[in-house]
Amino acid sequence: MYFLRLSFLLLLAYTTQAQNQLSDVSKERINMGGVPNNSTSVLWGQAGESRTVVGEIYLDTLWHTGSVKLNQGLLADKKTASDSIGGIQMRYNIYENEVEVLANEARRDIRVIPGNQLKYFTLNQGTQPMRFINTRQFQTDEAVTGFYELLTPGRLQLAKHHRTKTIKPNYNTAFGTGEKNARIELTSDYYVISRGKAVRFSPGKKNILALMQDQQAAIEAYMKTNKISFRDPSDLAKLFAYYNQL
Repeated sequence: MYFLRLSFLLLLAYTTQAQNQLSDVSKERINMGGVPNNSTSVLWGQAGESRTVVGEIYLDTLWHTGSVKLNQGLLADKKTASDSIGGIQMRYNIYENEVEVLANEARRDIRVIPGNQLKYFTLNQGTQPMRFINTRQFQTDEAVTGFYELLTPGRLQLAKHHRTKTIKPNYNTAFGTGEKNARIELTSDYYVISRGKAVRFSPGKKNILALMQDQQAAIEAYMKTNKISFRDPSDLAKLFAYYNQL
């Protein structure tokens, strides 16, 4: 009854806060292990058993403050339902397609939100908040799961899709060399989003000028003046931002 009551109080506190903020009381309850974990909550998941995964599975293994936007409210009752939680410690598990929430650091109490329960989430990592939008929000001609990291908003949006790939073992028994375990590595692809559709994009001068052909002269001049590197995500973001303001 104590945990059920605590969960209800926490959820009620969520409904009275702005999207990106929690009250000090709510944050304190999270630190006490009060993240809801019952059948009426989306935050029911608890981190699974430790697995032997060799390689990289997180965008960043460190915890960062962030917020989430859920597909539905935390409670079935529409009068008290809230679909947003902010001011929580999070990290993005790309391999499992889920957001992990640090409920209690001292007890290493970690809860998870499956990716399919989220519309989007933000991470305050670096100088600018990082925004991740569920790939299901957009049409596409290929099967894409997980989230797009939105690099540039506007009429022509630049996004990056983070994913994992598995490298097969290459151990040579005769020579005793190579890797015995499969290895997980992070990789990513660029996408351009326009009019609700996401299309995979390979950055390069030819492709960019074709994409922005209505402003080709201005874009070509901007690339030359600013020495845009097509391998630098920040340069690409600036280029798309410039195009969107023309």
